[in-house]
Amino acid sequence: MELPQTIGSPGPNGPNFDEVQCERLLRERAEAEVASLQLDINFKISRILMLESKLEAAETRCSELERLQAHIPSAICDSGTCDGESALNPLAAAEHFEKLFKETSDRYEVLFKEIGDRYRAARKQGIESFDGADYYNSVLQFSKAIWMLELWPEVKRPESWAPGMAEILVNRGLAHVKHRQWELAEADFTEGLKLHPEATGLFGAETLSHRAVVAEKLGHLTQSLQDAEGVLRIKPDAEDMRSLMARMVSRIIAGVTRELVQAEDLETRHRLWRSLILTWHPDKHPDRPTGAAEVCKHLNSLRQLVCH
Repeated sequence: MELPQTIGSPGPNGPNFDEVQCERLLRERAEAEVASLQLDINFKISRILMLESKLEAAETRCSELERLQAHIPSAICDSGTCDGESALNPLAAAEHFEKLFKETSDRYEVLFKEIGDRYRAARKQGIESFDGADYYNSVLQFSKAIWMLELWPEVKRPESWAPGMAEILVNRGLAHVKHRQWELAEADFTEGLKLHPEATGLFGAETLSHRAVVAEKLGHLTQSLQDAEGVLRIKPDAEDMRSLMARMVSRIIAGVTRELVQAEDLETRHRLWRSLILTWHPDKHPDRPTGAAEVCKHLNSLRQLVCH
């Protein structure tokens, strides 16, 4: 299975439309196109898994027959029956079950090829739609690719499954960004980071930078700060993330200062200040120590405000 490549960085603006209505139409269209396929493939998988279960029981039966072989006269073994269905001959039974197992394996190969072909086709159409600025169809096609990968039985998944799923999720997140579906984009970026084995490498840096921007749009200041610092640990020369981190620190500082100024009295203000100092201590923020240190430094500079 090929690993999909993530699409380039999203632009700042998207088209203007009724997002709720378009999202509903998108989901209806996706469900209509995929429902019958999911039903068909899941039915095939259930039949094959049931057959595998029978094969396991049959292998146990063969072992038992081999054990009994030494205690039954050859004439009876050659002519007798097992449950009135098959000759009580371990060698013949083993050949039969080996043939049956091969047929099952062949069916699996056909099924996996079908899933793989549909996955690759959906992934290709998703990228082409993204490049053509058809972001809704891009989301649909990437969703179909994700559904194809989800149909892969967990015990049969190759090593490339997790990074492949992660990168398709990130691609769909980028399509969500293009039409300002910030929450959906953040969810896809988060899931992609969980699945990819190189979440602390270049893939992680790229995905964290996308999520940092989306988190800022959603007002998730601490998450955005954390992601920006994560990118800078991997790519220290990422000036866009350095600027974003400075913005997040400034907004957080403005927020804690506003809280202190609005406190009803000196005692309340002092308690709040101590709570904020503890909350923003760098030791409690291993994922964003630089930003936390800046906030804590600012809070210490406000000591006179809370003591007088």
